[in-house]
Amino acid sequence: MRTAKEILLLLESYLTSFRNKGVAVEVYINPTEKELRKLGYDIRFTAISDTKEIYCWSAHGEFHKRTKALLNIKCPGQEVAGHWCKNMLEGVAEKQGTRYVMTRSECFDRLFSAFKSDAGELNDEREALQKILITDWRWVEQYIEVGGYLKVYKKKLGL
Repeated sequence: MRTAKEILLLLESYLTSFRNKGVAVEVYINPTEKELRKLGYDIRFTAISDTKEIYCWSAHGEFHKRTKALLNIKCPGQEVAGHWCKNMLEGVAEKQGTRYVMTRSECFDRLFSAFKSDAGELNDEREALQKILITDWRWVEQYIEVGGYLKVYKKKLGL
């Protein structure tokens, strides 16, 4: 019987590449440390809680929406790939020492702006942000440290 670590190693792989303005953008799913280092100092990522998959590529390569559309990454029941959803954590991570640390998220910024502007109202953005923040993302920590970043938003929202 295989151990959990052996199974994770089997799931780590180079997924694909595409060209953006003449430059190849490599995308890895559940990358190894070596593969993350190949992507450079800062990377973009999309983690999906339902499948425990994390897609990583160079932050200089392409934005989340277009990459998710090109790879057809979408939420269950979502017809158009590329949009945010409640079971995805997406952001940018920078190399700090030997680890990558989540430092920003355009998705969080958009959702948080909507959350603040409609205070008291339950809307899709508010619901999505709350769902993302209460999801257990600890499995992502083996690739990217996200806990500190999420903690800041949880504090802002009183969660």
